[in-house]
Amino acid sequence: MHKFDRFDKRGTEGTPLVRTLCTLLTNHIPEILPDTICFAVHDLCLYPEYIEPLRKELESLLRDGFEQTGKGLPLLDSFIKESARTTPVESMSTRRQALQPFVLSGGWKVEAGDMICTPARAMMKDSVHFAAPQEFSGFRFVEPELLVDLDRHRLQIPQPGQPHQLTDATDWQVWGTGRMVCPGTREAHKSNRFLIGLARLIPSLVGIMFADFALRHIPPLLVATALTFGGLMPFFNAEYAILEFGLPKRIAVSKPAQSVMIVSSARITAIGIALFTFYLQGQFEAVDTILLILGYVGLVDGYVCWLEGVPGKAIFRTLSGTLIAAWGWYGMTLSR
Repeated sequence: MHKFDRFDKRGTEGTPLVRTLCTLLTNHIPEILPDTICFAVHDLCLYPEYIEPLRKELESLLRDGFEQTGKGLPLLDSFIKESARTTPVESMSTRRQALQPFVLSGGWKVEAGDMICTPARAMMKDSVHFAAPQEFSGFRFVEPELLVDLDRHRLQIPQPGQPHQLTDATDWQVWGTGRMVCPGTREAHKSNRFLIGLARLIPSLVGIMFADFALRHIPPLLVATALTFGGLMPFFNAEYAILEFGLPKRIAVSKPAQSVMIVSSARITAIGIALFTFYLQGQFEAVDTILLILGYVGLVDGYVCWLEGVPGKAIFRTLSGTLIAAWGWYGMTLSR
């Protein structure tokens, strides 16, 4: 099942946001970490009653230096763990190949060369291990004394008194078992920090961006986003970036071409950042000026694609550049 289908089947709240976030994160990052982050963000959209207590925890512990120590945030840790429990990235864990015949405790025989694994998804939905396993309970793994000031009934905590951290490997098959526990446990802290960054950045950024926001600002913001993040792609996979641009495979596999792509894309990202900067400063006329100049970039892109025998991409890039330039020429961002 495609990951977008998994999001759609969970509920529609926040799906466009999560689709965008998932696309940005999963192009060139190992799948488990960005998927875990995206599912957690989606669960925040599906269960908004958790937002306020999580925000209060973030505000209090950020003052206590969490970013330096990495300690604290039990509510956020539990929320991410419950999100991973209800929607695990993988159904099976702890994959092993037998080196010699042996018998499991339940009487099952394993021959040398056989592959075995643990059914992580089934275990995390088993009532033997979790009370009300089909229900989402974001603070299921929090120490009871930390929940005194929370509305337990509204937040549905069916299993108080069983605190665990996300990085605990005991009885938690997400990370594996025994000495071969996945080193990805360290990545759990990265997911925490990522969500903290969103919690800190988005409120202030949205407050600034939308102070003078109008619907006509959506196109230039989309262009700025595409340039800023699209320009980063070659740093991770230059060959893929060249192919996405529209140039043929023979160019994409060329190491000199990849180096040139990385250098030129850095400048594209700089243009995207400039668009965001001028927009945040309220200099909409400057935004329109940059959009007008980008028309030249579109013409060059189209010309090169045409020379390299990809007329479809050539037409698309020429038209796109023309439309962006027209938007800037008529001052649509500044227009009132």
